[in-house]
Amino acid sequence: MIYSHVPRLRLAELLSRDEVFHFAELRPGGPASLVHRHDFLEFFWVTRGSGSEVLGPPDTPSRRPLAVGDYALVAADDTHHFENDGRMRLANVAFSPRAWAALARRHPGLDADTFAGPADRRRGRLTADGAAALGAAAALVRTADRSPARLELLLLTLWAALGDTPPAGRPVPAWLRSALDSDAAMHGGVAGLVAACGGYGREYVARTCRRCLDRTPTELVRERRLREAVRRLEQTDDGVLEVGLASGFGNAGHFHQTFKAHFGVTPRRYRARGRAVAPARDTP
Repeated sequence: MIYSHVPRLRLAELLSRDEVFHFAELRPGGPASLVHRHDFLEFFWVTRGSGSEVLGPPDTPSRRPLAVGDYALVAADDTHHFENDGRMRLANVAFSPRAWAALARRHPGLDADTFAGPADRRRGRLTADGAAALGAAAALVRTADRSPARLELLLLTLWAALGDTPPAGRPVPAWLRSALDSDAAMHGGVAGLVAACGGYGREYVARTCRRCLDRTPTELVRERRLREAVRRLEQTDDGVLEVGLASGFGNAGHFHQTFKAHFGVTPRRYRARGRAVAPARDTP
């Protein structure tokens, strides 16, 4: 349903001359904190902090908590806004529906209806791999031209990242989502994860992880640690050892080995590669 009283943001108002898409790294505030809809498609993912996305019009809202790694595929005319405590940061890509349709025609493996269907089926959480890949792609467009080639890079990276997320239609229970986000899971391993699950037994937690996320508790704890390590490598100047310990790895060797096995580069090399690109423009 379209709500005519909800302001509609227009892509043309976001683009400068010769730009075909909009990219920003921002703290939701201003217009983003007001109920709005678009004439464009939008993809965002949370890079720092936490908050909420409120879906639907003011009289029938549905609130979705957001944490690092959460993403949304926003269709044209979706109605939403954000609640933010001032610390949440998003990376945001806005582009025309025609651009996605054209990409789907060039790459038959893509689903032209990815941005269609119920809003809750277009929300999820990136894996550590997906978040790292999108972060690297974003680094390449921060200060570059907003050309069709750059948009294709972002959208193909997005498609690959979505292919690594759990299948739609398997909602994650709130108690498990909360436990996976907790410091207990990051620092306490599988035992810490189970302890944060509010009294559920280890086997039940393991079955729920496999059913909802197609991963074991061990894999999910590792992803939680790697996601935090990536965040700290990208957003702080902490030493590599300090990053590893703060992310739940017991020692430098374990951190180095796990990170390199997962991403193909050492933590130090990952940080150096990311910082070879000029820093982002801070959009309020």
